[in-house]
Amino acid sequence: MPSPAPSVYSLTNSLREQSFRREYGREVNNHSEIYRLPADEEEFLRLEKQHRMFTVMMGPWVAPLPDVLASEPGRVKSVLDLGCGTGAWITNVARAFPECSAVGVDLVPVPSMVIPPNCRIEVDDINLGLEHFYDSFDVVQTRLISSGIKDYAGLIDHIARCLRPRGLIVLYECEYRLYNPDKTLCAPWSGTSLTGAPYLCRWFLAFGNAVRRRGGHIDAAPLLHLWVRQHHAFAKEDIAYQEYWYPTPFDSKEWAHIDPFPSEVPEMMRDDLKSLLRSGRPLLLGGGMHPSDVDHLQTNAQWELEQSRIPIMAKMHCVYARKKGRPDK
Repeated sequence: MPSPAPSVYSLTNSLREQSFRREYGREVNNHSEIYRLPADEEEFLRLEKQHRMFTVMMGPWVAPLPDVLASEPGRVKSVLDLGCGTGAWITNVARAFPECSAVGVDLVPVPSMVIPPNCRIEVDDINLGLEHFYDSFDVVQTRLISSGIKDYAGLIDHIARCLRPRGLIVLYECEYRLYNPDKTLCAPWSGTSLTGAPYLCRWFLAFGNAVRRRGGHIDAAPLLHLWVRQHHAFAKEDIAYQEYWYPTPFDSKEWAHIDPFPSEVPEMMRDDLKSLLRSGRPLLLGGGMHPSDVDHLQTNAQWELEQSRIPIMAKMHCVYARKKGRPDK
């Protein structure tokens, strides 16, 4: 049974020393050499704002989730958030469904926060396997973790094994490339050079190459649907695919090719990208780029964003599916 009151989570000095180290002026996790975005207050703030943007654009969760987590006599439903970041999504689910059991997993402890009594946060590297979670959850979600995952198709197999019969898998990933308003790539996207391309596109190419060199699976987003369709645990008729386009501020006429979006999203997206430029700096420097080259890319990409210089958008892929089988009783 959960405790009668929320627990207050605090990050002790000893836990901080075990979980973090400093690289190029930012704190990063101390558990994985693959995922190298920061894990400090500035990054947590970016992730909190990003979570709000995703909620505005996509809603709090996929449509089937409330039915999957609906209370049933004699049975506790469980939900797992892999790569939970600040814990914003998993704690929201725990509050909305107080009779469920909610678990978040991340490489570092979440910031100090009040955690609902039916929720817990674990520190772990999911690349090491999820065997201890097999057959335990009714919902498993991941969101924007591909840069820290070395085998995403293998992760989907682990998630399938974590799910109970008729459980729900939910996967969200963004591509590491940007698009024009007509949904064509904003620059020729191949090789190692984007001469003449917008600086933001050049920055994303450098960022993606740095992630790939560390072993992250940056090409996962457009493959999610295929991998889930190919997995024997999911019937094709139970698989849903959605895509979301996140534009930056520009003349509204430029966005006629995409579905309507909430008016606040472009500004939120621009703010997220500006923060990401700063967050990606340790990864680029750690990957061998000269500081002056990083400065050049970052400064010019930020200027393009601030001046609404070019209409660009990011593409988010979402796949969710129900596992085969009869629900447990």
